[in-house]
Amino acid sequence: MSRWGGEISYNNYTITINDKLGSDNGLRVLFGVNLSSIRETVNTSNMVTRIIPVGYNGRMLPNNETIDSPLTIIGLFIQNLYNMMILGMKMI
Repeated sequence: MSRWGGEISYNNYTITINDKLGSDNGLRVLFGVNLSSIRETVNTSNMVTRIIPVGYNGRMLPNNETIDSPLTIIGLFIQNLYNMMILGMKMI
């Protein structure tokens, strides 16, 4: 988005690029003030760790090469650590 600016909105297979999504109404959500609890569910079963880069002009890497994330194992470790902290502290 640094090339064209704006914010991306995804709806199934439709991708829309807007100047700005939503609006700023001046409301701040603060834990303990107007937020009493929060719950998050993280599903990493469809996590992508490989990309096929395509340039804005359609160019691709030679031989349709892909790029694998170097953080795959570290990412899983961090996710497991996060889950242990949240579940262990009964914060969800």
